Amino acid sequence: MKIKALFVVCVVAVAALAFCVCAFAQYAPEVIKVTGDPKIMKKGADQWVSCKLKMNVGNGDKIRTAKDDSVEIGFVDNRKNLVKVGGDSEVVVVKGDDPYLVELVNGEALALLMSLPEDSTFEVRTPTGVSGARGTGWRSATDGQRSSFEAYDNTIYVKGINPDGSVMEEETDVDMGYKTTVERFEKPGRIEKLTEREMERWNSWRDDVKNREAKSNEVSDQGEGIGRGSTQAGRDRLDRISREETNDVESLESRKQDISESRDAERIQERQSEQASPAVENDRGTTGGYIKGS
Repeated sequence: MKIKALFVVCVVAVAALAFCVCAFAQYAPEVIKVTGDPKIMKKGADQWVSCKLKMNVGNGDKIRTAKDDSVEIGFVDNRKNLVKVGGDSEVVVVKGDDPYLVELVNGEALALLMSLPEDSTFEVRTPTGVSGARGTGWRSATDGQRSSFEAYDNTIYVKGINPDGSVMEEETDVDMGYKTTVERFEKPGRIEKLTEREMERWNSWRDDVKNREAKSNEVSDQGEGIGRGSTQAGRDRLDRISREETNDVESLESRKQDISESRDAERIQERQSEQASPAVENDRGTTGGYIKGS
């Protein structure tokens, strides 16, 4: 009995693990936009390859960009949670499911969270600090020694990193429109207001994301409209065929009625002719000629 019970437990555990793996593979982070020729190194590989649209990004995968490159990664099944890796940057997707974690080795990464699962968290970790939120937009940048965290939508939290690599417990909230910097092994520094240039850069990317989403929705609506139009066209065609068939049947019935009436008239005329023939014979003479005086 113990062996059987253990076997059942093992089967359930394997099934649960398989389900989790399949679920992550189905909703794994995905490359949704590429500018230039950014590179990706899959976990366990030893060479960089080009990032391609719709490419899945697994846990431990690294992405590297040159000066004029950028790549956007979508998270969760709706892909409305984005991380944009800027030029001259390197990031590692440490964990592509809740709690989400992206490690920014150097360079910059913009995060826009529009549809995270309830109670989920998303963090961007740099060599000197960690920033995170549950539904907002912010930018993280680092050179490995100093990191900057800028809040554009709602509020983010920022923590420093200890010399042993652990994250400090104390956190600093940065409200929308402000930023802070974190030096190596120190707590977040002074809170400062974002510049107009920084806001314009963010708004430019945000507008680009919205425009792409609007175009995607428009294409989807057009496809549904075509489907509805095709369905209606099919129904109209069936109705037309049905009406034509009904008209044909009615026409055939009318012709049959006309033929029947014509035949009836011919038969009546034949009977009348047959009935008139003996009277004519009686009017003839015995020699077969017509009667005298006719």
